[in-house]
Amino acid sequence: MDSRNVRRFALVLGGIALLFPLFLVSVSPVTQAVPSGDQVAFEQLMNPSDPWMKIAKDLTIHGLAKKGALKCIDGPGISVCLHPDTDPGMAEEILRNLPTYLGIGKEAYNKADRWFNTASGLTGSEGDPITLTWGFVPDGTTCDGSPSTLFADFNAAFGDTVWKTRIRNALSLWERSTGITYIEVPDDGATWPGATGLLGTRGDVRIAGRSIDGPSNVLAYNYYPDTGDMLLDTDDTAFYTISLYKHGRLRNVVAHEHGHGIGLGHSIPEECTKLMEAYACNPSSFVGPQDDDIRGGNRNYGDSYENNDGYTTATDLGDIVDTTFVEYLSIDRGTDEDWFLIGLAGGDLRVEVDPIGSTYQIGDEGGSTSEVSTDSISNPEFYLYDDTGTNLLTSATSAGLGETEILSGYTAPYSGDYYLRVRRTDGSGNYPQRYTLTVIRDVSTSVLAGESDAPARVALDLAVVPNPFNPQTSARFYAPQAGPYAVEIFDVSGRLARRVVGNTAGAGWTDVRWDGTDNSGAPVASGVYLMRVTSGGLTEVERAILVR
Repeated sequence: MDSRNVRRFALVLGGIALLFPLFLVSVSPVTQAVPSGDQVAFEQLMNPSDPWMKIAKDLTIHGLAKKGALKCIDGPGISVCLHPDTDPGMAEEILRNLPTYLGIGKEAYNKADRWFNTASGLTGSEGDPITLTWGFVPDGTTCDGSPSTLFADFNAAFGDTVWKTRIRNALSLWERSTGITYIEVPDDGATWPGATGLLGTRGDVRIAGRSIDGPSNVLAYNYYPDTGDMLLDTDDTAFYTISLYKHGRLRNVVAHEHGHGIGLGHSIPEECTKLMEAYACNPSSFVGPQDDDIRGGNRNYGDSYENNDGYTTATDLGDIVDTTFVEYLSIDRGTDEDWFLIGLAGGDLRVEVDPIGSTYQIGDEGGSTSEVSTDSISNPEFYLYDDTGTNLLTSATSAGLGETEILSGYTAPYSGDYYLRVRRTDGSGNYPQRYTLTVIRDVSTSVLAGESDAPARVALDLAVVPNPFNPQTSARFYAPQAGPYAVEIFDVSGRLARRVVGNTAGAGWTDVRWDGTDNSGAPVASGVYLMRVTSGGLTEVERAILVR
């Protein structure tokens, strides 16, 4: 394609984007009549005679009209979620009245936008945390031309509190894994959408509901930042009230649509590994944002401990008594650093920084794809400083890409405060690297007093109970002495799925539960797993069979 035709290609997409506010039919944010001149232009774009314009129009719809499976479609500034039973013909009609755009990125997650200004003020730059106020609009509020009936319809279907609890939970799943703080506020009933957040009056994100197009077809739609408002189709309560997985369908639709509300577009290809895929998965696979979705949220807003980019703003983890485990951490871009303040009262220190992630495909829907392993995006390393935050005491920098960085057996020189600094050394561009942090204070020296004459234990007697299992099991073993232990769970290919660490107060039986999820909190597939337990210098492995 020569440069002239590339320009024509860009122009037709731009024309579609410009016409969008006028031609959103059943889900239109603007209800004004379409001027005749614009109507003609729209018909020419949707039914072009020029072959290059036809190719451009077809590409905007490519991959979105998969028969019988269409779930979500994008237009500039808005995303619409469809019922899985939507007739393909109706889906095509909605597509023809909702011009879409080619906005899919190849960094897996699709970062389409970011909040610039909220009721709390300007939001800083990429990777900075934000506060979003949100609330339910009262019934009677005008929503795209018709009154909201969310409370009346959902109260009748769910009861007064259940549906609100589920929606709050869907937002909290984003809050725990990103740098977004959510504050629920009342709403004054201003016309929806377009009324910006105002402290004490209404939220940045306003959730409404009304009849859109009867059962099936459109389930919900959501606006991108700086609007973020969501409308649920109350005709689809039969879909939302299915109680499996704590109303997993409702929670996933809300979490997905709000993903657009915080600036994430659809991720491709569709393989049921990501919340932000256009084709929704059954909630038996997962509920809420997954690894790829969390990485997109981290890229926009950091993790839930931001901003902690220096020792003066370090996250205070408190006194380390035995073991402190922190998850949902990320280095959200190349220059990001995470600082933590810990208190120690003697003993040996063990610190582990473990890059986590998953493996999935990225690329073009129906085209070429490649595999990405997000536990190996970049290489975190860490440094230990004294209580001034400026004098380096020791560091751990030798582990390779995707490997756990470990500091072991370091004797703290004094009782008091220390600073931990985590940064990255190398890897792929500015893409986020998620990780977990484990800090262990070990005060044991040998077996407990009174057991010094007992023969040394030569086995952990590891057992997996129950086995097979669904959805959870326990690794039961006899710890030979006080001190740290680790339970590591591998799939049959040898990839680490989950790691749990802790500290025993003394010799004795210990049970460590595994709920069948990986380090990102996502359920793992059915199959055979190897559970490896290390404690007191001993290591044993047992098979665990998960049957879902």
